[in-house]
Amino acid sequence: MGFLTPMYELGEYLTWTRSGEIQLPDFQRGYKWEDERIRQLLVTVLRGHPLGAVMLLKTGNTQVRFKPRPIEGVELAPGTEAKFLLLDGQQRLTSLTQAPSGDGAVATKDSRG
Repeated sequence: MGFLTPMYELGEYLTWTRSGEIQLPDFQRGYKWEDERIRQLLVTVLRGHPLGAVMLLKTGNTQVRFKPRPIEGVELAPGTEAKFLLLDGQQRLTSLTQAPSGDGAVATKDSRG
Protein backbone atom coordinates (compact mmCIF):
# COMPACT_ATOMS: atom_id res chain seq x y z
CA MET A 1 0.00 0.00 0.00
CA GLY A 2 1.41 3.36 -0.95
CA PHE A 3 0.64 7.02 -0.64
CA LEU A 4 0.10 9.46 -3.48
CA THR A 5 0.69 13.19 -3.28
CA PRO A 6 -1.16 14.66 -6.25
CA MET A 7 -1.53 18.40 -6.68
CA TYR A 8 -5.04 19.71 -7.37
CA GLU A 9 -6.39 23.20 -7.93
CA LEU A 10 -8.64 24.67 -5.25
CA GLY A 11 -11.52 24.74 -7.74
CA GLU A 12 -11.30 20.96 -8.12
CA TYR A 13 -11.59 20.42 -4.37
CA LEU A 14 -14.60 22.75 -4.19
CA THR A 15 -16.30 20.96 -7.09
CA TRP A 16 -15.77 17.65 -5.30
CA THR A 17 -17.08 18.90 -1.94
CA ARG A 18 -20.21 20.35 -3.56
CA SER A 19 -20.91 17.20 -5.61
CA GLY A 20 -20.37 14.83 -2.69
CA GLU A 21 -17.30 13.16 -4.18
CA ILE A 22 -15.50 14.34 -1.04
CA GLN A 23 -17.42 13.73 2.18
CA LEU A 24 -16.54 13.45 5.86
CA PRO A 25 -16.15 10.18 7.75
CA ASP A 26 -18.58 9.64 10.61
CA PHE A 27 -15.85 10.03 13.26
CA GLN A 28 -14.79 13.51 12.10
CA ARG A 29 -15.70 16.32 14.48
CA GLY A 30 -18.12 19.03 13.44
CA TYR A 31 -17.24 22.27 11.71
CA LYS A 32 -16.27 25.09 14.03
CA TRP A 33 -14.17 28.01 12.90
CA GLU A 34 -14.40 31.57 14.09
CA ASP A 35 -14.94 34.50 11.72
CA GLU A 36 -11.36 35.74 12.00
CA ARG A 37 -9.87 32.40 10.95
CA ILE A 38 -12.21 32.32 7.94
CA ARG A 39 -11.18 35.87 6.98
CA GLN A 40 -7.50 34.96 7.28
CA LEU A 41 -8.04 31.90 5.08
CA LEU A 42 -9.78 33.97 2.40
CA VAL A 43 -6.92 36.48 2.44
CA THR A 44 -4.45 33.60 2.08
CA VAL A 45 -6.32 32.32 -0.98
CA LEU A 46 -6.61 35.77 -2.55
CA ARG A 47 -2.88 36.35 -2.13
CA GLY A 48 -2.12 32.99 -3.78
CA HIS A 49 -0.40 31.44 -0.77
CA PRO A 50 -0.50 27.65 -0.15
CA LEU A 51 -3.46 26.39 1.88
CA GLY A 52 -1.68 23.51 3.55
CA ALA A 53 -2.23 19.79 3.19
CA VAL A 54 -5.51 18.05 2.52
CA MET A 55 -5.59 14.36 3.39
CA LEU A 56 -8.12 12.11 1.66
CA LEU A 57 -8.93 8.43 2.09
CA LYS A 58 -10.13 6.69 -1.06
CA THR A 59 -13.38 4.81 -0.48
CA GLY A 60 -14.21 1.34 -1.74
CA ASN A 61 -12.07 -0.72 0.65
CA THR A 62 -14.31 -3.45 2.04
CA GLN A 63 -12.23 -3.72 5.22
CA VAL A 64 -12.54 -0.05 6.16
CA ARG A 65 -16.13 1.09 6.47
CA PHE A 66 -16.91 4.58 7.70
CA LYS A 67 -20.29 6.16 7.22
CA PRO A 68 -19.84 9.29 5.05
CA ARG A 69 -21.64 12.57 5.63
CA PRO A 70 -21.60 15.71 3.49
CA ILE A 71 -19.44 18.74 4.15
CA GLU A 72 -21.51 21.13 6.29
CA GLY A 73 -23.58 23.47 4.16
CA VAL A 74 -23.73 21.01 1.24
CA GLU A 75 -27.04 19.35 0.40
CA LEU A 76 -26.72 16.04 -1.43
CA ALA A 77 -29.28 13.77 -3.03
CA PRO A 78 -29.91 10.64 -0.96
CA GLY A 79 -27.53 7.85 -1.88
CA THR A 80 -24.75 10.11 -3.19
CA GLU A 81 -21.59 8.00 -2.98
CA ALA A 82 -18.35 9.49 -1.66
CA LYS A 83 -15.20 8.76 -3.65
CA PHE A 84 -12.99 10.17 -0.90
CA LEU A 85 -13.30 10.81 2.83
CA LEU A 86 -11.73 14.00 4.13
CA LEU A 87 -9.33 13.20 6.98
CA ASP A 88 -7.48 16.52 7.23
CA GLY A 89 -8.48 19.95 5.93
CA GLN A 90 -12.15 19.93 6.95
CA GLN A 91 -12.21 23.40 8.50
CA ARG A 92 -10.49 24.98 5.49
CA LEU A 93 -12.50 23.19 2.80
CA THR A 94 -15.80 23.76 4.61
CA SER A 95 -15.06 27.48 4.92
CA LEU A 96 -14.05 27.72 1.26
CA THR A 97 -17.06 25.68 0.13
CA GLN A 98 -19.51 27.89 2.02
CA ALA A 99 -17.98 31.36 1.57
CA PRO A 100 -18.40 31.84 -2.21
CA SER A 101 -21.82 30.19 -2.41
CA GLY A 102 -25.26 31.39 -1.42
CA ASP A 103 -25.21 34.71 0.39
CA GLY A 104 -21.50 34.37 1.24
CA ALA A 105 -22.16 33.83 4.94
CA VAL A 106 -20.40 30.88 6.56
CA ALA A 107 -22.40 29.01 9.21
CA THR A 108 -20.03 28.97 12.18
CA LYS A 109 -19.93 29.54 15.90
CA ASP A 110 -17.56 31.61 17.97
CA SER A 111 -16.24 30.85 21.44
CA ARG A 112 -19.54 32.07 22.91
CA GLY A 113 -21.57 29.59 20.82
